[in-house]
Amino acid sequence: MSLMACGQKNNSSGVDNSSKSNTNQFANSTESSVTESAKTKTHSVENAVKNKEKHTQQESKKEVTEKEYYDLIKEAWQKQKDYLDSIDDPKVKQSVQTTNSAAISKSNELLMEHPEDSKAINASLKKVLHGQ
Repeated sequence: MSLMACGQKNNSSGVDNSSKSNTNQFANSTESSVTESAKTKTHSVENAVKNKEKHTQQESKKEVTEKEYYDLIKEAWQKQKDYLDSIDDPKVKQSVQTTNSAAISKSNELLMEHPEDSKAINASLKKVLHGQ
């Protein structure tokens, strides 16, 4: 007597198909893991590139900012030098602010306006005071 439901095949050959199913599931799982790993690596590389670009932009901005501060401080120094050179009377010349004082005054003004750029401003002031 054979009891088989409708639509059901007879597995009378005695072959166990469960190991094939397990192998396919393992292969699919491994493939999914590899794909996720590749996505993660790609994402990490993209982040590294973005961080490097951001750092480069910050460095170039810092250089531009320091150059701008240098120019402003140097300009104050130069204006004072020109003014001192235009004075003929030694007594008046002695009472006027020195070029270095003008540069320091300008750097203090910039420090009050831009305290976040104190390193760049101080570096620029040093260059001006050392005649660079």
